[in-house]
Amino acid sequence: MSTNAVNKTLEIVESTYGPTPCGKGMQLRCLTQEVGGAFEGRLAHLDFILEHADKHVQEHGQRSFAALRRATGVLNPEDSSELHFKAFRIASGALAAA
Repeated sequence: MSTNAVNKTLEIVESTYGPTPCGKGMQLRCLTQEVGGAFEGRLAHLDFILEHADKHVQEHGQRSFAALRRATGVLNPEDSSELHFKAFRIASGALAAA
């Protein structure tokens, strides 16, 4: 792993589902906070475009969301709130279970 690799533990604290800024799809917007480490509590957004007029954009968003579900252990959520406060890692740009 390079010295520039991201390696953080995060958890989702809020989530909303709504239109993308461009108006061509729908996105799940997750507010995350860092767990542990020097930046504990730091907030950041993770956005997952789950529906989009461009099928490639949609496929990328759905693959990323599938990785989040695997990383949190919530494989078939009925509501995004089921993903809240489940720790997961971002390592080298990929999601992993914490």
